[in-house]
Amino acid sequence: MRASTTALLVCPLCRGPFGWESVERRGDEIASARVPCPSCGTVSAVRDGIGYFLPGDAPEGIPHPGAGAPPTPVPPGWEAAWSNARDHLRRELHPGAGPVLELGFGPFAPGLWTARDGAPSLVIAEASVPVPSAAGREPTRDWIVAEMHSLPLRDRSVGAAVAGPGFQEIGGPLVVLRELRRLSNGPIASLVVLPARPEGGSPGDGAEELLAAYRTAHFEPRVEEVGRILLPRAPNGGRKEPVPFVVALVFGG
Repeated sequence: MRASTTALLVCPLCRGPFGWESVERRGDEIASARVPCPSCGTVSAVRDGIGYFLPGDAPEGIPHPGAGAPPTPVPPGWEAAWSNARDHLRRELHPGAGPVLELGFGPFAPGLWTARDGAPSLVIAEASVPVPSAAGREPTRDWIVAEMHSLPLRDRSVGAAVAGPGFQEIGGPLVVLRELRRLSNGPIASLVVLPARPEGGSPGDGAEELLAAYRTAHFEPRVEEVGRILLPRAPNGGRKEPVPFVVALVFGG
């Protein structure tokens, strides 16, 4: 974790400032540290450069389950759609001040945002998301393990936030979206997979129920098509399945 990232972090439970103890540095990086909150007593930690900032105390000596694991492969048929989605986000999102925040769900989140011109980014991952070993982590990207409903960052501390398709499957995505609105100085983008739609349909076809839920909570996303999933042909050479679409729901920016 870059030392500069510590200025963005707060206790996920009470939002108070951290104390930093037993800090081991490697140049401008923090390799390990004990990170207690003086206000509520919650203890977080940095191990092997990965931050563990959870509402409960970080377990001593127990590494993240995915630490050092290779990234999970993107499922067949996703490669082109995922590449198009990543290019679209890099081209169309215009971050405000601060690093870009990536939310990690399953195999999709790492790489949602490829840093432009060395711009820094943060990946906040659920416990199930594989975290690359130190050798495999980009120097401009910090990894943090946290609960999505209680993110350990100061208000208005990131320039934009992006999330993969798993964002819609987590419990209470609107709660997480409110957290992202608290954090972001710029746009928020969530990728969603929609079923095949009739020829000539609009990008939002198939997302009516989801969009209605967001609007009820006073969120007004715009819908941008960013790719199509090319499903493999059936083994017998029969008809391919209808082609699902990947869209970005962009909030603000």
